[in-house]
Amino acid sequence: MHIDWQDETGEHLTLEMYNQLGEVVKTEDLARNGNSQIDLSDQADGIYLIRLHQDGEVIGKEKVVKQ
Repeated sequence: MHIDWQDETGEHLTLEMYNQLGEVVKTEDLARNGNSQIDLSDQADGIYLIRLHQDGEVIGKEKVVKQ
């Protein structure tokens, strides 16, 4: 499973992924070129919360179900 995103600002973004227990299971610095791909194949099936951070602030969040 992959997550694709588009960033039109060109600013540095960090992705954090949390499991259902609230534990951080993945942290990725995202490329400044406007798109990145995050490989979730190493994660177990389940529900995850993904947060995008820019300059220490959460600018987006999304729930992801991996099956």
